[in-house]
Amino acid sequence: MERAQWPEHVAYALECLSPALYDDASAAAWLAGFRARWGAVDEQALAAAALKGRRLEDRLFGFRALGHLRTPAAHALLSSQLDSPRLSDRLASALSLVEAGEAEALPHLRAVLPELLPTSLSQQAREDEEVIAAVRFDVPLLLGRLGDTASVPALRRALLQAAHLIELWIADTLREPAAGSPGLLGHPAPVTAPGAAQQGSPPAPVAVERSADRPARDDPLLAEQSLISLHTRLHEDIAIADYADFADEVVYALGRLGGFGALVALNVRADLVMLWTVHVVMGSLHGKFTGEDVVAADADSALKAETMATIQHRFGRSSAWAEDAYRLYMAVQIGFLTVKWSVDTRGGETVTQTP
Repeated sequence: MERAQWPEHVAYALECLSPALYDDASAAAWLAGFRARWGAVDEQALAAAALKGRRLEDRLFGFRALGHLRTPAAHALLSSQLDSPRLSDRLASALSLVEAGEAEALPHLRAVLPELLPTSLSQQAREDEEVIAAVRFDVPLLLGRLGDTASVPALRRALLQAAHLIELWIADTLREPAAGSPGLLGHPAPVTAPGAAQQGSPPAPVAVERSADRPARDDPLLAEQSLISLHTRLHEDIAIADYADFADEVVYALGRLGGFGALVALNVRADLVMLWTVHVVMGSLHGKFTGEDVVAADADSALKAETMATIQHRFGRSSAWAEDAYRLYMAVQIGFLTVKWSVDTRGGETVTQTP
């Protein structure tokens, strides 16, 4: 059977499993194996696979297909797994319900965010790591798309977890200390009048620019090229790339939700602060520009002008700091942004130019 002839819930669930299954032949072969194990791909077979499957991919396929069916029975089964002791079942059922428009599952989806990453790079792989890795990126992507501003605190905690892993990798790669060294600071909080601290905000240090928050300037070109090389490796090394990419999705989601304050007092490396500052602004501009705008961006582009202005307004940074950050970002993240602003691949959300 050709892909175009597959039931919609089957085609959707296959896309959720693995990018490798986007190929028609591979997807058809996997689906034939599922039919052989479960007899069909109807609702009864999908429920059996979700609850009893020994193969993790069978369970994930069952959950995601049931969510797309949106029948009362499927809803009841998915809801019953929101408090499952198995993380992959909680994650898959919460995702499936939220994607089906069930707002009551949102707190469960936020709750799994802290569990999506290991505590260290040497942590032994979890039993259901394969499923977690397959859908990890969907969580921030979906929360950002839905405009779920209540998820900002959970997304910030997830970003801190990712930052911890990234800094461990960088420290090992560069043979230097991780967080805690001079200059490893996030944005200072804005100055507030005595007794007028914003609710839920971190303590507010004086908002002045620190030279340590910018890359070493002894040889600006060499320093910049070294950072570009470092962050290119960060997104290519199999030991850390998934976590770095997850951090990118989290920061982008924060931008879509207007969560600029999540970058205040992060206590991470200055180059991460710079990259994530531009990235959160790009998230806030989602839908306003296109992938073509990114490729065509130059010194006088509307994209750069709005990005620079937002950085200075939202974070109190100087134009020189914003310029450094924007240049580094475009050297490292232009591929991510071009794809993101061309088509939001997981949800089929095409991004178009707004008037």
